Amino acid sequence: MESSLCTFIDIFTKEVDCGDGKKICPQKIIIPKIQRDYAQGRDTVEIRRVRSRFLDTLYKAVTENPVTLDFIYGDIDAAGILTPLDGQQRLTTLYLLHWYAAKKDNVSADETAFLKNFSYEIRPDARDFCKCLVEFSPAFNETTLSA
Repeated sequence: MESSLCTFIDIFTKEVDCGDGKKICPQKIIIPKIQRDYAQGRDTVEIRRVRSRFLDTLYKAVTENPVTLDFIYGDIDAAGILTPLDGQQRLTTLYLLHWYAAKKDNVSADETAFLKNFSYEIRPDARDFCKCLVEFSPAFNETTLSA
C-alpha cells in the first residue's frame, strides 16, 4: 500500500492504492479495541509538558504553517473502513479539533458530514459520544467548553 501526506478530511475522500491494482477510498474510521491509554489524559509533569508543546504546535499549524503529525498505520477493508493500528490518538485529536473549529465558525452540516464517519469500537459510550457530538451545538459563551 502507498504512503502519502493527507489532511484529516482527505482520509475520507482520497483513493488509496492497495498495491494489488485495486484502489479504495476510506468511508469510515473506526478506532479498534486494541489501543494504548490516551496519553494526553494523564496528569504528570512530563505529560503536561508534552501536551503544552503539542497544543503550541497545533496552534502554529492553524495560524502559521501546516505540520505533519507522523504516520497513521492501519488497514482499509473492502467496505472502506479504516482501522488504525497506530495513530488513534492523532486521529481522535484531529476529529475533535475539526468538530470544534466547525462549530465555532458555524460551518454547515453538509461540510462537516464526514465527521459522522468517525467512531470507536472499544466502548459503546465512546461511540455514542462521537455520534452525539457531531449533532451538538455548544454555546461558546460558557466559561469553559466542558461546561
